[in-house]
Amino acid sequence: MLRFFWMRCIGGCCSLNEIFTTFGNLAGMQIIHAATVRHPKGNPSWCARIFDAKAARTGGIVHRAVRDVEREIGRPAFVQEVGRRGFHLVECGGQFIVICNAGNMIVHT
Repeated sequence: MLRFFWMRCIGGCCSLNEIFTTFGNLAGMQIIHAATVRHPKGNPSWCARIFDAKAARTGGIVHRAVRDVEREIGRPAFVQEVGRRGFHLVECGGQFIVICNAGNMIVHT
């Protein structure tokens, strides 16, 4: 069915409305957003680049969007990597904030 439909579109015989109607009616069609896809083996180079930043090397702060971390390496792998380095991780407002210092952390209100 899809091949037939595609051949009709190439020939210029269908309208945009027909395209959307046909694709909307295909059984089993799913839209998968990139932010929800996790890479099973992660992306170690992406993680390494975060901690190679000047701020990370000098004991500063780096932050990344939660959706980017989940897409690139997954939340558990990121949390594990931060812990392995002895850093502190805070999540707030859709951002991961990594304090790249192994010292004691005190939160003042």
